[in-house]
Amino acid sequence: MKKLILMLLFIPMVIGAATIENPIKSESFTELFEAIIKWITDIAVVIAPLIIVYGGFLHITSAGDPAKSSQGKKVILYAAIGLLVALLAKSLIGILKEIVVI
Repeated sequence: MKKLILMLLFIPMVIGAATIENPIKSESFTELFEAIIKWITDIAVVIAPLIIVYGGFLHITSAGDPAKSSQGKKVILYAAIGLLVALLAKSLIGILKEIVVI
């Protein structure tokens, strides 16, 4: 019974009736890498300002507590650094393309 089911599944592939579409829109590894970096950059651009606002909220509501104020400043700093790295990663692709000549 299992052999019959397997044969019925693969018959369209053998006669060419069924084609498998490429689920990835990229045709090369470079395009795939660029798409991944673009996706990460888009997410970072949305999330980083929210984290910066959260860090500002922590800093403002610290009520004079140096530990909470310091934590808020660190959150803002790390969010800004993360956003900068994400944006630089996008431009780094262009620079590497120029150097490697792909």
